[in-house]
Amino acid sequence: MALWLGAALIPSAEAALAYTESVDEELSSSGMMPTVLEFGLGVNSVSGIMGRSGAMDADIFSFLVAPQQAVTSIRLSSFFPTSSVGGGSFLAIDDAATINMGDGSGHAANQVVNAMSGELLSAKVLLGLKYSGGNATLTAPMGPGWYTVWFQEGATTVRYTLDFTVVPEPSAGVLVVLGLVVAGRRRRP
Repeated sequence: MALWLGAALIPSAEAALAYTESVDEELSSSGMMPTVLEFGLGVNSVSGIMGRSGAMDADIFSFLVAPQQAVTSIRLSSFFPTSSVGGGSFLAIDDAATINMGDGSGHAANQVVNAMSGELLSAKVLLGLKYSGGNATLTAPMGPGWYTVWFQEGATTVRYTLDFTVVPEPSAGVLVVLGLVVAGRRRRP
């Protein structure tokens, strides 16, 4: 019964998003007017194509982490440059509904991506890092609020997938119920 009561206190949410730029629509390349995506609980995947194919193409999108939810990880799950030429891509995140493309010092996190392997350089995960000269860090879990992602490559075209894991934050009611269950089990001989 305690488990049922705890589950009833968790707010319902929509399913995780699987967004594919070539199928759904072109992601914005404007930091002031990003494409707005609706993330749900689970692993939300955003697949796109960005970089240089004639004109420069940045992929910029924002998402809202709902109340009582959190993003616990961001993973670059696929990264395929079309050529070996390239100095690496970069990925920036700001904890706002837009992102300043002219000044990275206020971004919550910036990372360079290795053009050959797709590995986020200097880190296995994006969270908890500062851009050189930046004044903010993005910590895990990322709580409720707006976030904007800017992903760009300057020398070649890249196909990629970013995965954002969204989980429910335990509510006070759930914590109380779980505490009572644990306390009740400790009292039994």
